[in-house]
Amino acid sequence: MSVFPENVVCTTSKASDGNMDFRFGAEDAVIANRTTLLQKHGILYEDHIAMQCNHGDIINLVTSFNPEVGARSQEEQIPSEVLVTQEKGLALMLFTADCQPTCFYDPVTETIALAHISRKTLCDELTKKTLIFLQENLCVDPQNVRVHIGPSISKKSYVFPLPLQETHPLLYNFIEADNTAAHIDLVGAHLEQLRTLGIQNEHISVSEDSTADENYFSYYLMKKEGKQKEARMATILMMRD
Repeated sequence: MSVFPENVVCTTSKASDGNMDFRFGAEDAVIANRTTLLQKHGILYEDHIAMQCNHGDIINLVTSFNPEVGARSQEEQIPSEVLVTQEKGLALMLFTADCQPTCFYDPVTETIALAHISRKTLCDELTKKTLIFLQENLCVDPQNVRVHIGPSISKKSYVFPLPLQETHPLLYNFIEADNTAAHIDLVGAHLEQLRTLGIQNEHISVSEDSTADENYFSYYLMKKEGKQKEARMATILMMRD
């Protein structure tokens, strides 16, 4: 259950919606999949802006005047890990398979942000950088911010053999090991960061779905078990008028 009001669109596609990422499919097919997904929510293709991520820390404030709006190829998308806007009717789009698509909404300043929280960006404190950006540039108070974390890899499914390779200190308290394997709770680590940064518990919601479920695409399971071809879901975040 999302903590966002009805005028904020916050949704993640499923495997049945098809691949949404130009890197893993023909451009025509990806455009068709995105168009259908956007239309389900009453959004035109020309009213979305999509990011291409590289697990860095680039944050962009965007509007409908950005040249990347309505991109029809990978190269036309905006290099970014976080997109921010105060413009209603502009849909932000992120592509994931196991990473945490994280949506921020401030009802006071009417600001939204869509962040790519991967294991790397989580440990590099991208969430903290995002909130600092919102505070410094748009006068957003973290006490007012609502956050929704979309489908991502669950602790149950994110499993590694022992001994573990070097692990970031921010994850130490979120590793559960038995005699043969370790489970890493990336969502738990992210939730702790959010609370430490001043986000109130009642302002946070988390999808109950794991991308290890066959209804989604999973990079981890694709590499580990070869069950799927590589593909990505899309998360859409948008404010309506």
